[in-house]
Amino acid sequence: MRKRQEGITTLILLMLLSVVSIFIIMLIQSKIILSLRRGFSSGDTILSSYISETEINDVLARIVGEYENVDDLEDYAKELPDGSVLEVEFENLPTLQTIIATTRRPYAVSKIKAERAISQSQDGSGEVEIVLILDCTGSMNSLARSGGTTTRLTEEKRATLAFVDAIRNLPDADRFYVGVVVFGARADWYKDESLTVDFKPESGYVNLTNLYNEIDAGFRPLREDSRCSRIVPATTNTGSGVRLANNYFDYSPHVNAGKVEVVITDGLPNAREVEDKCPISVKCSSCKAEARDFLRCELTPQDLTYVSEVTGSTYNGVKDMSIETYAVTVLANSTDDNFLKTVAIFSNTDWVKRYFNSADATKLTEILESFLEEIIEESSVITIQRVIPGTNLPN
Repeated sequence: MRKRQEGITTLILLMLLSVVSIFIIMLIQSKIILSLRRGFSSGDTILSSYISETEINDVLARIVGEYENVDDLEDYAKELPDGSVLEVEFENLPTLQTIIATTRRPYAVSKIKAERAISQSQDGSGEVEIVLILDCTGSMNSLARSGGTTTRLTEEKRATLAFVDAIRNLPDADRFYVGVVVFGARADWYKDESLTVDFKPESGYVNLTNLYNEIDAGFRPLREDSRCSRIVPATTNTGSGVRLANNYFDYSPHVNAGKVEVVITDGLPNAREVEDKCPISVKCSSCKAEARDFLRCELTPQDLTYVSEVTGSTYNGVKDMSIETYAVTVLANSTDDNFLKTVAIFSNTDWVKRYFNSADATKLTEILESFLEEIIEESSVITIQRVIPGTNLPN
């Protein structure tokens, strides 16, 4: 009897040990499976997020670079080679462009939302004022490039027309205000044929078409176009063109708007005028060092300094710190001192945001297009956020 009891006890203990062992094994297996699934989930989450963000950035780049019109984009879905399923949705409102990219994988779903705000608020933020500062000197009648058939003036006109046309065809064109300054021995606003209307940025969107038409009708050979010949094309007073734009921005009615000036010239500065804010305040022609100092003074922001080439002293600049300057020169590379010092002025990235020099004026349209792409990109606000799948998207 005792042996039987001991046998039963042993059997019960063995059964208990078996149950405990099975429980432990199941627990270990579940942890391993859970760990594996977590690993799969983490991996899929990273991969799906990467796919969604990549697609969002690609679409945004095409829209901002104007390779795609957001109004023409339709929702789409595609299955990727690794088994992921990508869905992209668009919503385009007058004030907001929205893109939502969702990537689905076996162990994860990632949803990324991008918003591009292009509206203007009541305080004027979102608006952009642009002044094109165009060379109307006699050398602009020269050939655009060696062996070419068009003139530099023709190519300047073509580039300007393309620039204005691109702006007026933007979905948010009413945010942009464009004006044109022309310079030779002095500077003045470009005018209509009657020479009574100044094309300043404050004219606004309603007159962009008028501006386009007036530029198209003008910029003829200088002796045939009083809009340019009246500013005396005999010398190159680049500083006067920049000064006129700077002065406009100082008193602009669009207080909170972005401020941009774009300089096009084929000449080396060789004239200046009296400007009390810029030392060595003299009026002169065929005065290279003084002319370059005038340009330095007008291009240098107020919180920065430049060294006068004439006196060797240091002076503060006069340009509003918020003005962004873009410049392109049409100059053949040279070892000439005037060339090297002029290029050095425009190459100073503290003064000029983007600068190109090309001896080929037929490149002007392409260069101004790159300027405009950057201006548009910087004047829109883009936000990208991760959205929890299954939740309502924020408005």
